[in-house]
Amino acid sequence: MRPRSIVYFERILFSILVLGTANGILNWRRSNELLAAQPELGRYWSGYLAFLIFASALLYLSLWYFIARRRSVLAKWIFMAGVAANVLNRLPRLVRGELNPVALEVLSDIVLLLFIVAAWLLFRPDAKTWFEKREAVDPEIFR
Repeated sequence: MRPRSIVYFERILFSILVLGTANGILNWRRSNELLAAQPELGRYWSGYLAFLIFASALLYLSLWYFIARRRSVLAKWIFMAGVAANVLNRLPRLVRGELNPVALEVLSDIVLLLFIVAAWLLFRPDAKTWFEKREAVDPEIFR
């Protein structure tokens, strides 16, 4: 049985996956304009953006599997590093009060808040105990 914190973590991570993908699709035109201004990307900028959305979804699914199903402490810390990088990236904008009320920016902030809540869930007492628990090794394996 997985603890309640891990179940909630899974639900929040799937919400992040859906909202993050929706945000990428809704921001498609604006992101394409920003990437088109990068001459080193040339004509491949649209494919690059699609790859970023796909790679992000694949990363979230991988982290979900290794954290919520395999109890990987390494995956937990990779997730934490990503959350910290995301917070540090947005912190200067939030401190300066540069909040853009555009729906797409609000969606991005909601995703950030969900990341923080998901990270907090991984350090609740029931989740800590769950990560520390090791399955018993069957002695018949060594025969």
